Amino acid sequence: MRITSPLYRTGLRPGDRLFLVYPRVQKSTGYDLFGVTAPTVESEGGTAWQLSQRRFADPSPDPEPQRIADAVAAAALEAAAGGRSRAVVLILGPDAADASRHRPQVVRRFLDRLRVPLAVWYVEQVEVSLEEARRSRPGVGEEAVAAERRRRLEAVRGDWGEVTDVDGLTAWVAAAEALRRSVAGQAVLWIEGSHPPGAVALGEAPDGVRLLGVGDAAPDSR
Repeated sequence: MRITSPLYRTGLRPGDRLFLVYPRVQKSTGYDLFGVTAPTVESEGGTAWQLSQRRFADPSPDPEPQRIADAVAAAALEAAAGGRSRAVVLILGPDAADASRHRPQVVRRFLDRLRVPLAVWYVEQVEVSLEEARRSRPGVGEEAVAAERRRRLEAVRGDWGEVTDVDGLTAWVAAAEALRRSVAGQAVLWIEGSHPPGAVALGEAPDGVRLLGVGDAAPDSR
């Protein structure tokens, strides 16, 4: 079967690997562990396709509460361990519950010191928000629904800082393509010895060369 969706050919290139991190803890031997999927590759579809089509199955009938910020930190450790160009993408819908032990601001600083870029996408579609609001409140106006959506988006930005508003198909494709360009622009430099990433500083360098930070995977917010 040939898939014609514009989502299918977005982002991944030969050699890329995409992992998903389950945001609920799997408790084992006293440690809090987050499940990580096996890597997928470009032949299974582009970034936007895989992130919109793949699903986790709850491992138990009574799953733990979501710990989104903690899972982001776990994802960053997984990304950094490979010694490759990398980024972590957090995709949030409206009013996503988070029972994390660490605040988003703390996790962002952790990723910054680990030199792992972070992109946060907010994926509440305008048309869907309006349709759902009118089912529960017949006659509600578009302006009121748009204002409520802006409030939810600003609440996410208050927690996570820079957030890309992915409000439909066009924005979803653009965000995935921008993510891939940002990863393509990275270079891996091996330094002799054992050094924490946050302890490495950049001295004299050509224009446009700098160390990675959490904002390097994020396209311009809209």
